[in-house]
Amino acid sequence: MIKSDIKLHLLVLILSVMGFLSAVFGGYLYYSALKKNAIALAHEEAEESVKMIGERIESNISWSLKAVNTLSGLTELEQFLISRNAAGLSAVNSALDDFNRTLEADVCYLLDPSGKTLASSNRNAVDSFVGKNYDFRPYFRQAIKGVPTVYMALGTTSKKRGIYFSHPVYGPGEKGLLGVAVIKASIEFIEEVLKGTHDGILLFIDPLGVVFVSSRTGWLFHVLWEISPEKVAGIADKRQFGKGPFPWTGVKPLGKKQVDKQGNVYHIHRYEIADPRGWQLIYLHNEHAVSEKYIAPINKSVGSAAIILCVIFGTIILFLFMKTKNEIVRRSKAEERKQELISELQEALAKVKQLSGLLPICANCKKIRDDKGYWNQIEGYISAHSDAYFSHGICPECAKKLYPEFDLYPETK
Repeated sequence: MIKSDIKLHLLVLILSVMGFLSAVFGGYLYYSALKKNAIALAHEEAEESVKMIGERIESNISWSLKAVNTLSGLTELEQFLISRNAAGLSAVNSALDDFNRTLEADVCYLLDPSGKTLASSNRNAVDSFVGKNYDFRPYFRQAIKGVPTVYMALGTTSKKRGIYFSHPVYGPGEKGLLGVAVIKASIEFIEEVLKGTHDGILLFIDPLGVVFVSSRTGWLFHVLWEISPEKVAGIADKRQFGKGPFPWTGVKPLGKKQVDKQGNVYHIHRYEIADPRGWQLIYLHNEHAVSEKYIAPINKSVGSAAIILCVIFGTIILFLFMKTKNEIVRRSKAEERKQELISELQEALAKVKQLSGLLPICANCKKIRDDKGYWNQIEGYISAHSDAYFSHGICPECAKKLYPEFDLYPETK
């Protein structure tokens, strides 16, 4: 019985544990799938966001290139570059003012073949471009060769960042290339886009990784990834972003991800800008922010579900153990009663056996011979072999024979 009870307890325990482990394993697989899908969704949204911002920047650049192309084709610019008279200058200034106002640009200006600024929409400003020479700027060097150019840099005169769009100005007939028209556009549009709500850091960087626009202002004009001192010196020599010192942000690879000085881990998303080539829009997608936004709600839901499941399984297991315990108690009592009945039957059977079988009895005196050969009075033998006791009397027939003079049983007459 004890072995049977132990087996029953063990069976219930094994089944309960198997059920619980199955639920836990299934829940873990479900949680893992939810987490994986949430992270995938977060990265898909980040990729779409980077692509959308990149396409907006490219659209703005393309539109500005068309604008500078239109500006360079104005008759006023062509005639002034040929005549160089005051009337022509006045007409050019008026045209430059109109373009600057319409485009909401920073500055619109005109350069001669040597790179000197002949006219500018900021001619009356303290940081006027008029008279300044920009022959060292790549946007001038390319445009004077007949190649329209997009160039991003920190202004040497204004000390403001901008996007420079340059286009050659051609004269009629054999006059050839007369000068270069330039529109310097503000980067406020890009800054506003990058400062939107994001789960990380958005950066606009040049081919060497110099941060030109950033949602984290402290990283401006830093190099995103560590580069050699020689390359840092080369950046300073070009004067595109000032004199430097161009410190490193501290971001470095961590497998397929990136990590900063504070230990924040990022998943990197990129978008290559078509023009200027080599420039990239970088999205450092903060994994902690992703976890807080996408994984934390799942953890909360799964945690609540886990508690509920534990309570349910605990209740079921307790119920099964109670049922098992009650069944074992009932069976134990039944077994005890069974043993009691068997003992009673065995005792009764033993008593029956004491008086069963063939008993030798004297035909005259009625004594019984026991198994040892002694002859015993019948009442003594029966008393010794059963629970019966005797009291002596005399029957009516014996009373007549032995005591005829007494009427001991008058009712028998």
